[in-house]
Amino acid sequence: MSKVFKQTLLDLKDKIRQGYIGDLYYDTITKEDFTSLYSKLSTTSRRPRYLYDHKNLILQVRMPASRHEDIVDQLKEMINTKLRAAGIDRASTWSNLAPLYTLGDITAEPDGCWGPASDNNPTVVMEVGNSETSGQLLLDGRHWLENIHSSVQLSILVKLKKNPDVIQISIWELDHSRYLRPLRTSHRLVKRTQFAEITRSDPIHRVTITSTNSPAELQIPFTMFTGPSPPPGVNIAGDMIISQQDLLDLARFHFVTRNGYV
Repeated sequence: MSKVFKQTLLDLKDKIRQGYIGDLYYDTITKEDFTSLYSKLSTTSRRPRYLYDHKNLILQVRMPASRHEDIVDQLKEMINTKLRAAGIDRASTWSNLAPLYTLGDITAEPDGCWGPASDNNPTVVMEVGNSETSGQLLLDGRHWLENIHSSVQLSILVKLKKNPDVIQISIWELDHSRYLRPLRTSHRLVKRTQFAEITRSDPIHRVTITSTNSPAELQIPFTMFTGPSPPPGVNIAGDMIISQQDLLDLARFHFVTRNGYV
């Protein structure tokens, strides 16, 4: 084990033990060091998120707060519940929290992802931003869509803001309309298709949804999760609907003292 590996491992263990919240950066981390660090820390009670730059040998470690983890857990449960209610089970799609994927020179973990049962590659990813800026969250989310080697078709980005307390949810997809033009590009073109904002207020939280859909709700085609060819007998027609009431329930269970709100 290299000296850099040992120092980095000790520092990360200390930060985990102290309950550190935020992003940490380490340089001169070799691929072998990163693989070993990931393995050593994967069994800790508090699991960091990793982004490794193979080209520049830089490791970013994100230590999320409880409010970040709460939104991840709530949205994953909501989406999986809606999939099951539509008759789409593990024979048609899989879901995972923070799996490790490599695209180009970057190995990273989305906060959650889904994909067809017939394929190990994700088609839907979720990224939640709490401590990072809106710009950084956008870069994280678009990375999964824009890379020409990516299998991802849709990104769900969630930004937590303060003063006032706000939850913003945006849906990003591939911009197929622009592929009709002859373009020379090293990445895929994407666009934001839907947006929702829930603002904390008393006694009822306010929900604003910007979408081409009517009534105002977030809609995600089931085929995004299953692929175009699910197992025989599985009906994937239609969309998953995330309604205003779903978003109000999300906010009601999130804006509580255990997540640091007063």
